[in-house]
Amino acid sequence: MTNKRRRGHRNCWSFAREGIAIRQMCHALKEKVKFTVKKSNRRVAEQFHEDVLLSPNALKCEKAEG
Repeated sequence: MTNKRRRGHRNCWSFAREGIAIRQMCHALKEKVKFTVKKSNRRVAEQFHEDVLLSPNALKCEKAEG
């Protein structure tokens, strides 16, 4: 059995077809991640900063290839 999406089926990937730009969704997710880390304890925030924010490709909102 194959897993085919029905036309009009709503899931997180169908938003692009419904006119919500992926770049906007990416930006919203990026802001949510930053806010959550900011509210977390200092050690988590420092580790996130070192591992993710200092990475050259971290949290980029680019068009996915495929």
